[in-house]
Amino acid sequence: MTEPNQEKHYDLVPEDPDDRSSQLHAERVERAVEAQSRPVVTIPPSVDSIDEDAEDEASSLPPAISAASNARAWMIAALAVLAVVLLAWLAGAQGLVIPSASESPATTDFTILERLSGALRTMTFAVLSTAGFTFGICCLAFVRQRPLGDVLSLFAKCAFIASIGLLAWIIPCDFRILKQLLNNLGPLVAGCALYALLFRIELKDALVAIAYAVLGMTLLVFFSASVVWSTRL
Repeated sequence: MTEPNQEKHYDLVPEDPDDRSSQLHAERVERAVEAQSRPVVTIPPSVDSIDEDAEDEASSLPPAISAASNARAWMIAALAVLAVVLLAWLAGAQGLVIPSASESPATTDFTILERLSGALRTMTFAVLSTAGFTFGICCLAFVRQRPLGDVLSLFAKCAFIASIGLLAWIIPCDFRILKQLLNNLGPLVAGCALYALLFRIELKDALVAIAYAVLGMTLLVFFSASVVWSTRL
């Protein structure tokens, strides 16, 4: 009577726990190997988040000094104004004459050589003043930590400013001191006003740029005089 009960008792005995744990460990190892063998799928960031980050970076930057514009148009306008001043020299305009107490009205006419030399001096001064105005606005951009923007347009606008300043030379004046002040300060006053207008900067920043422009032109004249002096030795 006891044999069937004993067989039933032996059938209900659980498996060996060591075998069960080793089987579970083997399954975990297989799952880990399968997980490592699978390719890693990276989820790319959405286009909207990229656009938002770009907009945030662009909004954090200060505005550029020179906005994008047609540089060729500004350069053509500068050359046209310069041509007006050159034609005034070749025509012997009376506004170019600096009056003097020792001169009579009959001696204020320019000779051919004086007209040609005046035209050459005007072209040389136009190049120097363009470099000076460009140096001034670049120094302002460095001081204010602002990007330059469109460099070609910046240079063309500076050339236009320099040519507009030369128009002060052909304004007639009967007083020698006033005429000299007009010739010397006229381009600077025009440059300050055009700085604020063309580059959309405040008046104090325009004055700072003019100061740097004067410094740049002074350095150019000094270095050119040094080169001429060194070649004479």
